[in-house]
Amino acid sequence: VETHGPFYDIGQRNFAEVVAERMQRFISQRGQGSGNRQIAIDHRIEIEIRAADLVDIDLLDLPGIVSMPQDVKAASEQLTRDYLQKDNTLALCVVDDKNDAVRSSQALGEIGRVDGLGARTIVVLTKVDMLQGPSPQQNPARLAHRLANPGGTVGFEPTAFIPVINRGEHDGKSLTDALDAEEATFAEWKRTTPGLPADDRLGLTGVLNALNSLIEDHIRENWLPQQLDKATRRLQEVQKETAPVLA
Repeated sequence: VETHGPFYDIGQRNFAEVVAERMQRFISQRGQGSGNRQIAIDHRIEIEIRAADLVDIDLLDLPGIVSMPQDVKAASEQLTRDYLQKDNTLALCVVDDKNDAVRSSQALGEIGRVDGLGARTIVVLTKVDMLQGPSPQQNPARLAHRLANPGGTVGFEPTAFIPVINRGEHDGKSLTDALDAEEATFAEWKRTTPGLPADDRLGLTGVLNALNSLIEDHIRENWLPQQLDKATRRLQEVQKETAPVLA
């Protein structure tokens, strides 16, 4: 990796690995003596990707809402609220399915408080294959019950509610292998549990499909009209400013 000021040429290396490496280095350097939790709130790491065929969009990975210590908890809550209240925010909220009350998630509560944000939110339910107890066979039926009533499960009506099976940290599987295993698991679950949704609303592939649709719909229905309105008003202002000169 060659460094050119604040920019890096990653060459042929895997992009995700380079990003993770740079972020960990930053946190380690800045976190000395102050604690890594505080660093996650006080500093913003910006990664700019430039290419001719990329959409102009900001993707933000918030640190989440931490419970302790109190000053960091308050700062993380305020940071989350600041971004959720922006008009063009689209939310992807990841919630652990191992807890009985999914809607007890504070992040879901914050989303539910913002008027209209639920319709711009995708809720991802993780660890759906890790039910605590002696009967893991209950997982498909339990999941179907939760997915059948998104509003009752999460506290509002999200634009999509999608379960995923997490790749184990130490199982040695590649991302491709993990996706294949996830697809096979959901296929078996659907065979025994008809109440589960269609394939395009299951697993990581379902998350990507829903995210693409959400972004496209928001650009077409909200962002583009806003930009056209701004351009029209600016054009009118310029015409008024130049009218005496042209006359």
